[in-house]
Amino acid sequence: MRAWVQIDQLTGLNLTTGDVINAIQSRNVQAAVGRIGARPISNDQQLQLNLQTKGRLTSVDEFANIVIRTNPDGSVLRLRDVARLELGAANLDRETRFNGGPAAAIAIYQSPGANAIKTLQAVRDRLSELQKRFPDDLAWKVTYDPTAFVTATIHEVVKTLIEAFILVVIVVYLFLGSIRATLVPTFAIPVSLIGTFIVLNAIGYSANTVSLLAVVLAIGIVVDDAIVVVENVERVMEEHPELSPGDAVKRAMEEITAPIVAITLVLLSVFVPVAFIPGISGEQFRQFAVTVAVSMLLSAINALTLSPALCGVFLRPRQGPRRGPIGVVMRTIDRVRDAYGAAVARIVRFSIIGLILVGVAGFGTAGLLKVTPTGFLPEDDQGAFFVVIQLPGGASVPRTLDVVKQAEDVIKQEDAVADYTSVVGLNYIDNYSASNAAFMVVTLKPFEERKGSSNSASGIFGRITPKFRQIGGGTVLPLAPPPIIGLGTGGGFAYVLEDLRGGDPKELAQALRGLVVAANQDPKLSRVFSTFSATNPSLYLDIDRDKAQILGVPLNSVFQALQASLGGYFVNNINLFGRTWQVQVEAEAKDRASVDDIYRINVRDTDGKMIPLRSLAAVRVTVGPPALIRYNNLRAVTVQGGPAAGVSSGQALQAMEQVAARTLPPGYAGEWTDTAFQEKRAEGKTPIILGFAVLFAYLFLVALYESWTIPVPVLLSVAVGILGSVAAIVVAGLTLDLYAQIGMIVLIGLAAKNGILIVEFAKARREQGTPLMQAAIDAARDRFRPVMMTSFAFILGLYPLVVAVGARPDAMSARRCLAE
Repeated sequence: MRAWVQIDQLTGLNLTTGDVINAIQSRNVQAAVGRIGARPISNDQQLQLNLQTKGRLTSVDEFANIVIRTNPDGSVLRLRDVARLELGAANLDRETRFNGGPAAAIAIYQSPGANAIKTLQAVRDRLSELQKRFPDDLAWKVTYDPTAFVTATIHEVVKTLIEAFILVVIVVYLFLGSIRATLVPTFAIPVSLIGTFIVLNAIGYSANTVSLLAVVLAIGIVVDDAIVVVENVERVMEEHPELSPGDAVKRAMEEITAPIVAITLVLLSVFVPVAFIPGISGEQFRQFAVTVAVSMLLSAINALTLSPALCGVFLRPRQGPRRGPIGVVMRTIDRVRDAYGAAVARIVRFSIIGLILVGVAGFGTAGLLKVTPTGFLPEDDQGAFFVVIQLPGGASVPRTLDVVKQAEDVIKQEDAVADYTSVVGLNYIDNYSASNAAFMVVTLKPFEERKGSSNSASGIFGRITPKFRQIGGGTVLPLAPPPIIGLGTGGGFAYVLEDLRGGDPKELAQALRGLVVAANQDPKLSRVFSTFSATNPSLYLDIDRDKAQILGVPLNSVFQALQASLGGYFVNNINLFGRTWQVQVEAEAKDRASVDDIYRINVRDTDGKMIPLRSLAAVRVTVGPPALIRYNNLRAVTVQGGPAAGVSSGQALQAMEQVAARTLPPGYAGEWTDTAFQEKRAEGKTPIILGFAVLFAYLFLVALYESWTIPVPVLLSVAVGILGSVAAIVVAGLTLDLYAQIGMIVLIGLAAKNGILIVEFAKARREQGTPLMQAAIDAARDRFRPVMMTSFAFILGLYPLVVAVGARPDAMSARRCLAE
């Protein structure tokens, strides 16, 4: 409740705002008046009664009847005679609009560890219940739902999951040529994946985009062990037709149990270094690693238990050569296998050439890693974007509102826009109230209703940015949401410029201007800006404290009069609608519209005389920042920016650092925060992670084979595989980001898996007395089919990710990067 007073009226009645405040404080009090008959008292007391009376006032009319002054003629001056009382908003510094109309925006943040989708559903359910008590002209709507992008992405990943499953089954059928044989690895997929989800739920992980992407990759992996089992059982049946299916399964399992165990251990070992990666990138890695590791472990258990049993039930010795199209496919595979075996027989004579090629691949990988663009997480179309509005310092809320309306006119012309919410009076970047700042949340229509890249967030940015530049009176900039909600205020990067000396804010602003201008001239950077300004005009009140003391005016009375007249003074509380609300005193708008209104304020001295504020204070104009931000206990400002088109985030961060190094004067430094901080924290970790992954795989194989040399040929193919993945990223124009690093970790395990299949059989042949080269040739030829089958199954399992369009065409770049 607010009491709007008129300064001139109070002066005419020989009153001050302090008199009004004192009257309210003396009449609106909490009264605990005691009890009758309470102990200690004599034992013959029979009754105990609580005393009640009216203390705190409970209605506007009761406040209006508060007596301000009694006159000698017996008349009274009440609060309603000198003030206009009304119930209204506690804070009038901000104004919220929804689609151009009045609204109240409520921001809801989930608790740490809570599930975003469940939280939003709980909010919707609660609001649906509360809506029954709303007035007829009041409605609610969720305007910004960051889970919509997550839900749409999960839906697309589930579709990709189904596509990958179908493609893997087709590959297995083409290589095995039998529906019966195909059923065995087909059953392995749902068994392993269902078990994986059970384990993820038990340890508290949710089915998010990271874990579901891991499941997509796992489809091509979990069938590997079952494929190895089926292929070897069929080979044994073909070479030994006299054996029954059960005996053939036993003999086949004796040959492949060790390779399956080795493959599983190696794939698990490559994820061990992931546990030591710090920060958010480490958490993303761990979710992915746990999902793949659990699915691999279940796949190995399945291959050693269920798959042999199914082979004994479904597989039968082949009766004659296969006919029809599948016969052509099988004979083609056999011819390719024989040709491969013949080629291997020639190549093994010149093994030194292979070692040289592996060395070249290693050096090539190291060279490509130095020039490959890096990044943290890609900026996807999340179905919404922000707009930051900044006016010159000292601009009033009505002026800011006018610029906001112009920005709204630009936004509502876009067909892809569903809703837009505007908050006037909020500096979103630095999170403080400012009359010259505003913030907009623009929600786009569902992804299925926005066809084509022109209706994506980036396409809309390209159209509205030139229109925003034409708006006079302020700066209007669109801003993408951060790739991880809660990690920063927007997409791109956040650079914190720090004043190490704690100098004048004007000098900090000068250094900031030079940095921003130089950064916007760099071709690798775009939309570099800051909301900081050291030229915000303000009024400084010079109070003559000595004179106030001489005149008997307490300083508290001066400050109280200023606050009550110009800013709103909190007096006490009112009980209303079953709750407690503030009671404030403030002057009417016409009494605080200009600087001269300050001199019309009066205060009372200790003798009760009226003293005009003009005799105690002088006003002068000064300029300075509206707020001072500190970062790591240093005076600082935040600089927002992003990479130019075709430039990776890693290149943009490097360019910004170079601009700062040649632009900033001595005494100033910069730090990264938000997403950029996490990216810099993870920078340079790729070679270390890959190196430790190879090291752990090697150590596991050393322990398994009890040999320091046998694991070497198993891991030689890793260098070639990594070279191919890095080259694919460069050719596809992608960045070496978090998802690419995850893919490389998986690739190390898969490359080692193929090597194990061949080396294990060569080792067995060698132990049987076969010459070394012949053992290698036989193993390569015999293991050609399972190696190719598992590789093609994994490749086609990833193919839906490579061609996926996701929630938007630019929203699956991360998944494509991982698949590459």
